[in-house]
Amino acid sequence: MSRLNRNLTYYCSAIALMACATSVHAQEVGAPEDAASVDDIVVTASRIDRAGFEAPTPTIHLSAEDLSVGARPNIAAALNDMPQFRATTSAQTTGTNTGAGNAPVDLRGLGINRTLVLIDGRRVSSENDLNAVPSVLVKSVDVVTGGASAAWGSGAVAGVVNIGIDRYFTGGKLGAEYGVSSYDDAEQQRFEGAWGADFANGRGHFVIGGEYLDNEGVIPKASRPNIGRWATVNGALQPDVGFANAAYGGLILSGVNRGKVFNPDGTLRPFDYGTVSGTNSIGGEGPSNDDLSPLVTPQRRYTGLASAVYEINDKLRVTADVRHSRMWNDYVWFGDHDRGDLTISIDNAFLSSTIKQQMAAAGQTSFTFGRFNSDLSYSTIDFERVTTQATLAVDGVT
Repeated sequence: MSRLNRNLTYYCSAIALMACATSVHAQEVGAPEDAASVDDIVVTASRIDRAGFEAPTPTIHLSAEDLSVGARPNIAAALNDMPQFRATTSAQTTGTNTGAGNAPVDLRGLGINRTLVLIDGRRVSSENDLNAVPSVLVKSVDVVTGGASAAWGSGAVAGVVNIGIDRYFTGGKLGAEYGVSSYDDAEQQRFEGAWGADFANGRGHFVIGGEYLDNEGVIPKASRPNIGRWATVNGALQPDVGFANAAYGGLILSGVNRGKVFNPDGTLRPFDYGTVSGTNSIGGEGPSNDDLSPLVTPQRRYTGLASAVYEINDKLRVTADVRHSRMWNDYVWFGDHDRGDLTISIDNAFLSSTIKQQMAAAGQTSFTFGRFNSDLSYSTIDFERVTTQATLAVDGVT
């Protein structure tokens, strides 16, 4: 560039270590006055046009087209396809806890609290949950894959994810998506839309966009072959593992009828334990939480973002954002079980006379009992997460 004798002015992006754009003004010595103007030229630190390839800290740039590959339900799911990220928390890992369905990002597996998420350089509320950002308005994602705690604090030990919003989108667009798995589950419907226009004779621009998603998830885990009812028993991963101390209808665990299970009519039959290891039953009829709990969290959510940009003068710009999201659902967690902690007395009104006679003949006044309560009310997760964030910023323009 020095051979061209041009003045270079650098504009740095919101993340300090991102590639810089270079504005070149044609001022060659001896150039004719009517020479054509030169457009902005983007200069990267590499011989190949790949942002961040040789930056001081490793960086990655993803466009909206890159993020749309695979029709992922959110930005986090798209980023988790990359080797730099670990899908520590997802709809597949939060089916049975209070973080159900959230979608944070985890750089290099250091923890979601160590990956900082920004929107155009500004911190994001919602605890790193990218379900709260409408994908329809995202124009790019820049990822600093090295530690950036010196610039951003301990929340950026693993790196930084900066989401760029298309604040100057003009016109309108609508989108719809439908999908269902080859197992006829995980049915999903998704709708999105955006609109943008200038105001104040082009000195300002307004854009608004949002999306709605309804995914039925995969319930239960055991509905998929070779997925549910797996557990580590005696240091080895075993299939078809259930409880050895509870059963549908109830399992007698002590006394003369030990090892028998109640039928719906109150009679008894032998319980198929399979191979017993502690409280686990391998290959028998022992029930499992996987018979009820989800493999993929069902979720419903909507999110919207409105942004207005106004240039007060050539050196000063005001940006105002309002973002709102809500995610919710209600589904079975797992059964409310009594695993061997019940004691049934001989005078229980629900015991048949035959069972009472057997107990009396053996001098038995009670027995311990384990029950998988599939015919009673279940424990359920009725969750809701609501996020609202408003931002007002004044930026100087170089």
